[in-house]
Amino acid sequence: MKMLRSRIGLYALAVACAAALLWPSPARADRGGISVVGVDIEEPAQRAIIAYNGMDEIIILQTDVKATQETRVVEFMPLPSKPEVSLAPKGCFKALKKIVSRYGFAYPGGKSEGRHPGTTPVQVVVEAQLGPHDVTVVEIEEVDAFVKWVEAFFEKKELGRPVLGDELRAVTKDYLDHGFRFFAFDVVKVSAEAQTVRPLAYEFRTPRLYYPLKVTNLYGGWGTVELFVILPTGAFGIHGGSHTRLVGMTSSLPDSRWEYRDTTWARVRRDEIASLHPAAAEVALSRFKGLAPTGVMQVCKYTGPLRFGKDVWRRLVWQSEWHAVDAFLRAQETGNAEAIGRLVEVPFAFDRKEVVKDRETLMQRFATVLERTKGTSLRARLKDMAQRPREFHGDWLSEFDKAFIDAHPRKGELHLMRLTFDQGTALVIVHNTGRHGMKIAGFSD
Repeated sequence: MKMLRSRIGLYALAVACAAALLWPSPARADRGGISVVGVDIEEPAQRAIIAYNGMDEIIILQTDVKATQETRVVEFMPLPSKPEVSLAPKGCFKALKKIVSRYGFAYPGGKSEGRHPGTTPVQVVVEAQLGPHDVTVVEIEEVDAFVKWVEAFFEKKELGRPVLGDELRAVTKDYLDHGFRFFAFDVVKVSAEAQTVRPLAYEFRTPRLYYPLKVTNLYGGWGTVELFVILPTGAFGIHGGSHTRLVGMTSSLPDSRWEYRDTTWARVRRDEIASLHPAAAEVALSRFKGLAPTGVMQVCKYTGPLRFGKDVWRRLVWQSEWHAVDAFLRAQETGNAEAIGRLVEVPFAFDRKEVVKDRETLMQRFATVLERTKGTSLRARLKDMAQRPREFHGDWLSEFDKAFIDAHPRKGELHLMRLTFDQGTALVIVHNTGRHGMKIAGFSD
C-alpha cells in the first residue's frame, strides 16, 4: 500500500468510534459478520478511525472479539470503491482516548431525538495476509453469484459451513443498487477470551464522508454508535456558536423514539491530531494542502436497535463565504479539477465575458485556468479579501457583472467577494445554498 501521506491531504479528518471506546456499552456498527454453524461469536466492541478529505478516505478498524471455542471470524465491509489495505499504526486508539478525556465532551440537555423506552459477477481484486488478518477484497456485479462465491470462499479457507440467510442477500442487493460493488473480507482467529485485534486501515476514494451502518443489520440486537469527528473550521457549519450538528445520523435511524445526541465541540491542536496517525495532522488540517493550526472535534452518539435504513453519507461543504473562496483558490493552486467541480455551479459568470449554462463547458473552461494557475501561490499574492452586499454596485463591478447578478435565478442568495492581489483584482460571486453550503457562481481574475 502507498503511504497515507501520498494519497490523503486535502480537506479533513473524521474520527469515528463505533462502540465503547471510553464507555462499556456494547456495539456493532461498522462491519457485518457471517457466522459459522455451531460457534457463538460475541463482539464486545468495534472502534473505527475515519480520515476524510473530501475525495479520499481511510477507515481504521479495531475489534474486540471472543467465541465459545477457538475459531476464525469472517467480517466484511461494503466500500464505494476499490480499497488499499494495510495494518494501522499501533497506539492510535489510546491517543484518541487521551484527546477525548482532555476536552471533556458533554451532551447538552434537551438535544436528543428521543429516548430508549425499555465485469465478472465476482472478481477478487485484493488478497493479503496482514498480521493476524487474512484480507480479501472482491468486486461484485450480481447477488446470487456473490452468495455462491462466499460459500466457495468458506470452503477454500476451511471455515466451515457459513450461515447465509435472506438478510445477507437483502443487504448486498441494497449496496449494489446504490453503486457499492466492493466488499472487503477479513478473516481473524479468535478464542474464548476477549482480545483486541490489531486494526486494519482501508483507503479508498469516495465523494462523501462514509460510515457504514446498514451492514450492521446482519447482527441485529441493541447497541451504541459513537462517531468522533474532526473537520477543518468552516466545514459542515462549524464556524461559530457552541453547538452545531456535524454528521447528522437521524435519517439513518430505525425510529425517532431512539436516542441520538451531539456533544459540544472543541478545537483540537495539530500535535494532538498527529498523535492519532503520522499523517493525521496534514489530513485533518488541510484545505487543498494549506495547513491550519487546529481542527474542530465533536462526538455524535446513537443508542438503540442496530437496524439502520441508511449509512452516513454526507458531502463536505463550506458554510462560510470566506472558507469557500479559500478552498476555491487552493484548488486552483494545486490544479485540482475535481475539487473545482464540487465548488462551482451553473449558471456561472466566467471571466466577466461569458455566462456558462452547462457544467461540462464550464469544466472545459476551468481546465485552461488550471493550466495557468497550478503551482502558483495565489494566496501568497492576495493582499485583501473583502465582502460586499449583493446590492452594492461599485465602480469595480462591470456592466457584465451587474447584468449577471440581476438576472441570476438566485440573486437574493449571492454574495460578492473582491480579491485584491499584488497584480490586480478578482471578483468571486458566492451562492449561499443554505444547508447545502456555499458554491462559487462566478469568477474573474
